[in-house]
Amino acid sequence: FATSIEIATIPAHSVGNVVVGMPGGSLSGIEWPAGSNDNYLFGGGLWIGAKPALQSARVTEEWMWTGDESVTPSVTSDVSDQDITVGIKEADFLGTDALGLKVTQRSYQWAAVPGKQAGEENAIVAAFDVTNTGAAAAAVEDIRVGLYLDADVINDGGFEDDIVAFDPENNILYMYDSGEACAGNAEISCTTGHIGVSLINDPTAGKAASSAGTLLPATATCVAANPPAECPDLSAIGPYNTMSTGINGALDGPAAVSPNDYRMLIVAPSFSLATGETKSVTFALAMGDGLSDMIANMQSVAARFETAIVSTEDAGGARDNQAFQLTANYPNPFSGTTHLELWIATPTHVRISVHDLLGREVAILVDETVPPGSRTVGWDATHEPSGVYLYRAAIGETEIHGRMVVVR
Repeated sequence: FATSIEIATIPAHSVGNVVVGMPGGSLSGIEWPAGSNDNYLFGGGLWIGAKPALQSARVTEEWMWTGDESVTPSVTSDVSDQDITVGIKEADFLGTDALGLKVTQRSYQWAAVPGKQAGEENAIVAAFDVTNTGAAAAAVEDIRVGLYLDADVINDGGFEDDIVAFDPENNILYMYDSGEACAGNAEISCTTGHIGVSLINDPTAGKAASSAGTLLPATATCVAANPPAECPDLSAIGPYNTMSTGINGALDGPAAVSPNDYRMLIVAPSFSLATGETKSVTFALAMGDGLSDMIANMQSVAARFETAIVSTEDAGGARDNQAFQLTANYPNPFSGTTHLELWIATPTHVRISVHDLLGREVAILVDETVPPGSRTVGWDATHEPSGVYLYRAAIGETEIHGRMVVVR
């Protein structure tokens, strides 16, 4: 969903419960639930900005890209149930403001699992590998990469009464219908659907084991189509300043802005690229029936992606010279049992415990010297109340933390 190249043979992401198409492909938009014909996206795309571009930071938004012939579009199932890869490059319209950046977009989707609680099939992951070709500068400084979504939560009353908000606890920017048009009018039907976007990997945070499957801090902002509103006027502020500053504080909470026709923009922390250098930024997009459902689906797909990436890297020999690996628990959220995958290079004492948010220990999963090799560690939370739990894994001298979500 960041390109207008001729990829009509590339399908939309359609193996899950949300159908996500790329402009120029077989479908453009976000249909949720699948088969409902309810489209939550009017347009959107990847934004890239850097200091050399100043106010011309709006490097791409769907129609502003042309295809990069050096990357062959493909559809595989190496990481998820449907992996889509395309190459995109700066369009000629930028002229002297071009940054000389090349981007490979890799997006992932998982199908529903029979008998498993709904989760990641209501979401997708989009990763962008950004390379400095050196065509504009030997080093490109203060690069900002953001995902821009002109989302519309459609109902019978129109799309100009949406609310946009930022959840600082979970680092999710999201939109939903205010219900303003539905109040007191039985003839108008309004949806409870929520669309959210979050950052799950960036060049400054990497994929440290302690943050596996978590949602990372990012600059979140919104743009209003019909000012006055609480969101910035893009034409006055300029896209690079919008990407650089954001207005997280003004968006905190579910009703910090008045109903309007909004756009969402979430931006990773800035980074720099030398000639030939590549760094990746990864976002997750999730749908849900209400805020808590959307958050749970977002957390589920982030954990699934991290687990899948680690598993794929393992297959390629990524364990060389590593002492251990611990993947995020899966499924997550869950209602019964969840599992962590542990791999140890040498005999090591391991203690993995589960705690509630008050710090009370509710379970000890492992507390012994573990022999070399792989091991699955499970936690049966059937008799625990729903809520958020934290696991603490002490592996030798290293301690790792993660979050588990129990739902009923």
